[in-house]
Amino acid sequence: MRRLILSFIAILCCFMPALDANATNMALTKDGTLFRIILNDEGMLLTSSSPDGTSYSSLVPQTTGADISSVSIGIDETSLIPYILWQEGTAENARVFLATYIKDVWTGPIAIDSESFVSARNPQMIVRRETTSVDVETEIEGNDGEPEIFIETINVEATILHTVWWSQFEGDDAGVGIYAAIPVLDDGTPHIEEALVTQLGDLLPYGIGCSGIHDTDALSFPKLFVDPASGRVNVFSTDYANCLFQIIEMEYHVADWNNLEKRGRHSIILGRTEMIAINPDLVLGGAAVKVGRNLSVVVYRDVANAIEYTQLDEQGWSKTQRLELSEELNHEQAVNLIDALTR
Repeated sequence: MRRLILSFIAILCCFMPALDANATNMALTKDGTLFRIILNDEGMLLTSSSPDGTSYSSLVPQTTGADISSVSIGIDETSLIPYILWQEGTAENARVFLATYIKDVWTGPIAIDSESFVSARNPQMIVRRETTSVDVETEIEGNDGEPEIFIETINVEATILHTVWWSQFEGDDAGVGIYAAIPVLDDGTPHIEEALVTQLGDLLPYGIGCSGIHDTDALSFPKLFVDPASGRVNVFSTDYANCLFQIIEMEYHVADWNNLEKRGRHSIILGRTEMIAINPDLVLGGAAVKVGRNLSVVVYRDVANAIEYTQLDEQGWSKTQRLELSEELNHEQAVNLIDALTR
């Protein structure tokens, strides 16, 4: 069985490349299969409909009567296995749960947040099938009888559940972003025991603290996104200990192929970027972030009859702007205009 090992190699801190709003109750695969999560009186219902007309639905276990929010669904494109991540409960009672539907059988729900925190909320997830190339050296006998080195390039694949959420040690502290990379076994089961879990606020060896930020809840939404330039998953989170926004880029490497114990395993390596001070006026709940060339970034969110957006460039954050919606400018057109600001 090919296994996935996740480990920290480097720390980073952060400027702000690209973000998408990934927390959603719907997912569309490349073959056109639509997965949805529907909340009803029975609980949380998973539905799937394919272009060929086949469909199914199944109730997520132990969700009847549960206080559920922040649902995020991700699909492994190779197996079409759905993974569902959600918040259950509110305030100090909030927990983050994960469930998987494999061959008509549910695995979970299982709480993936640590019991050392009093709460876990605002989860997001990206499911990625990662492929890494590795050069394998084999010693063979040459025509002259002398040993020769034969090098073969092999592609190693692994599915990773990238998850983030916000946790608090105590009810009155501002909290910290949590990142967990969960490896997936060959049968599609999440291998929780080998998950890489880290408190994002611990990545810097110092803390200057933050003051003057009254609405900390508005910034307590860690985000996952795929950088369009590198194709890698990134994490964006607020670091109150250092008064910074964090960006962590995930790189993928294969462990030592010549070591039979590690053969075929992946490592996740934390990349390094620059840093930027917190913008206390941002509201990250429900926000999406887009990036373009030279780290041109725009953060935007829906408000009543408009879209508010803020830009980031070499000079720092701009003032929040408002794009009014109308009969002449619908939501899709407005989003396209905002996206164009990053090109």
